Amino acid sequence: MKTLHLVFNGSGLRSCQNLKRSEDITVLLGDGTYHSESDQEDLEIENTFTLEEDYSARGLNKSKAINLISYDEIVELCVRCSPIVSWHE
Repeated sequence: MKTLHLVFNGSGLRSCQNLKRSEDITVLLGDGTYHSESDQEDLEIENTFTLEEDYSARGLNKSKAINLISYDEIVELCVRCSPIVSWHE
């Protein structure tokens, strides 16, 4: 089963990238949404999602390469993935 990585900031993203496998799924939340555009070269776009509500709340402009998802879609990912890892640092 795939691991779901919930990333809340830049340091969490760096820690996550050191341990995640290519087939794992990453969701950028909170301040982690700032890295959805700036760190695209380091992210596997097809397995990386950004919480739309947090992205919009920060005034970020949607890029075509960003996969925006809702809270309901995060719940679906939580059901399909195990384990779920939360990255804050």
